[in-house]
Amino acid sequence: MIDAVSVPLSIDRGAPRVLRISITGIDLSLAGTSWHAQVRLYPDAAGAPVVDLPQTTDGTVSGVRLAGTDLTGLLPVSFLDVQVAGSVNFPAASEVGDNADLAWDLFVTVPGLPSTKWIAGPVAVVGTVTKEATPAPLVAVPLNGGSDYALQFVAATVSIGMATIDQLSKLVARAKAEADRSEAAVNYGGLRITGMSVTPAQAELGSTVSSVAVAWSIAGTPTAQTLEGAAVSAGNRSATFANVSASNTYDLAVTDANAPGAPRSDSASASIAFLNKGHAGTITTSNGAVLTSAAVNGMSQSWFADAVSRTLSFTTTADGYVWYSQPASLPDPATFKLGGFAVTPGIATRSHTTATGQAVLYRDFLLSDLVAAGTNVLLEVIA
Repeated sequence: MIDAVSVPLSIDRGAPRVLRISITGIDLSLAGTSWHAQVRLYPDAAGAPVVDLPQTTDGTVSGVRLAGTDLTGLLPVSFLDVQVAGSVNFPAASEVGDNADLAWDLFVTVPGLPSTKWIAGPVAVVGTVTKEATPAPLVAVPLNGGSDYALQFVAATVSIGMATIDQLSKLVARAKAEADRSEAAVNYGGLRITGMSVTPAQAELGSTVSSVAVAWSIAGTPTAQTLEGAAVSAGNRSATFANVSASNTYDLAVTDANAPGAPRSDSASASIAFLNKGHAGTITTSNGAVLTSAAVNGMSQSWFADAVSRTLSFTTTADGYVWYSQPASLPDPATFKLGGFAVTPGIATRSHTTATGQAVLYRDFLLSDLVAAGTNVLLEVIA
């Protein structure tokens, strides 16, 4: 007699599911071998099943398929795929947002033995947020030696004589290797890039950064890394790039070829952006027509102009008029506030020579009358 093994089956509602089970100790490809599974509301539920999973050779339909066998070792290994199409209309959960709890089992018939329940367990139909108009199709999963569950078929009695000691030692060695592999899989922490940065992340358009530092952190132990497509020593967590003068995204890829079961990989990216600057502060003139690039570049507040909205707080160092200047490529702010009060700016448009020698069209906004030195200014710019 075979005692049924409990194997839970989790299914995302509306999505295809393939559960692979490896069974060591029996070759299910033998003539006369058959199997059949069903999903019901609960064990012994009468009537038609919720899902009928008959024996099939088609990897694109609901059923139970023999994905393949491995007969190279001391014991045969059979791989069964339990396939559930995403189009299956499962019953709703008893409470909104909960899983729908069902049950399933698998009966197997082998030559010389009656049909026997080998596997039974709960089914959790998990609700999904993303809904596809057409469910993704089932696809036959290639046989790669891995499985979601591994079962061992053992005969009722095992007799060991002197002539089988060598076979037993092979079996023990294989069992130990499998145990070691299983332990490694359980203890494997994965491979993941946990952080990546570029320093500096921003620079003024027209400048050249003599050294850009790219740094990253990893959970796990990679066996290989590439940055910008070039190999990097597996132990390195940083790299530098000389004389950078244009925006760039640095792409990192890591691989652990020693991961149990199959290689693991991860990727990430981080960027440096070259931008024009914005400026704010006081200038001694209120006439936008005579505003000079040197005066704008010399204002006390400067930033990389990657967005319109910002809040600036500063103290004037000399008598002057409050100006705000930004590249004309950005949309004009909707509102300016000084000290919490909205102001209507005077506006001038002109070509401005930046500190790096670039000729850039700017919008200059006059925001105040003459302001005395030592005045605390709170400037809010609202897109």
